[in-house]
Amino acid sequence: MAEVFFLPVEKAATPRKVMFKLLEELIVEELFAGCNTVAIKIHIGERGNTTYVHPSYVAAAVSWLRERGFDAFVTDTTTLYVGPRSTAIGCMEVAAENGFTLESLGAPFIVADGLKGEDGVLYKCEWIKGHVVEIARAFYEADAILVVSHGKGHGMTGFGGAIKNLSMGCVTKATKRYQHSPYRPFLAFPELCTGCGECVKACAQKAVTLVEGKPVFRYEQCISCGGCVVRCPTHALAVPEDAIEEFNRRVGWVAAAVVDAFRKWRKPVAYITVAEQITKLCDCVPKPNEIVARDVGFLASTDPVAVDSASIDLIEEYMYPEYGGFANLNGVDPKLHLREASARGAGELEYILVKL
Repeated sequence: MAEVFFLPVEKAATPRKVMFKLLEELIVEELFAGCNTVAIKIHIGERGNTTYVHPSYVAAAVSWLRERGFDAFVTDTTTLYVGPRSTAIGCMEVAAENGFTLESLGAPFIVADGLKGEDGVLYKCEWIKGHVVEIARAFYEADAILVVSHGKGHGMTGFGGAIKNLSMGCVTKATKRYQHSPYRPFLAFPELCTGCGECVKACAQKAVTLVEGKPVFRYEQCISCGGCVVRCPTHALAVPEDAIEEFNRRVGWVAAAVVDAFRKWRKPVAYITVAEQITKLCDCVPKPNEIVARDVGFLASTDPVAVDSASIDLIEEYMYPEYGGFANLNGVDPKLHLREASARGAGELEYILVKL
């Protein structure tokens, strides 16, 4: 079983001491030996979000790496959906607004998948339809990777942590689209549709039009983001019944492919999860998010499945009783995507928790 180091919030001092302690426990200096450039993968948070991992933790990781002779850059990828972070320009603007600047971090912020989210390296993988994933180029060109994740709820995967950070956060739009494609919306209840046009307004891709007062979908333009379904005031729209399960399977498969690629490319990877400001939904929500648990602390491992599994278990111990666990929180099994990733060699669900 993989070791997962756990520093409880009660024992945490400054962000610098937290990150230094975790990186030393993981023996990252030895793990990254012979490497020069380290990519620090983060989620910069959406414009208006306030609960993403604070830049001070990322800056502390940069300091630790720089003090040991490593070069470092901080990175994230563009979003599939149209919005502030759908291009590199927008990503860099939001990153700066949210505090991820050269001055605050001590390292530059770079968008890993290029100007439009299409700059990647193809990796053949037998369990993916079409047998390839496209990994953002900056991860291919880096020598080592430190994945810093925020442990929190997620509307589509139940929990978002390291595996989600790999599967969506380390790939180009093409592979993001593959994961989202099960969420093809359709008019499930025509009798409920009033022809209000909210679905049309919700679609930045212009994939929905009203024909005789009912929505018609152009699936060749649809990115399966589900925005129209959420926006529909009468709940007339839906996605296929198996969409959530298929989406989670694909998230797990892609994460496993990314892990496999990093191994084949001989890129050592370490994972740190910050389990504080634990929210119901992910950091893509463009507003302050609902807090569902007390701050837990900080977890670290070289196994992304194990660190997520431990994060879920610990956070549920700290979750406020009215929320009843991650599965109840958003109606999604939080370990489904972990099991799929584990089954394809990404890591182990069982772990040894080492309390620091």
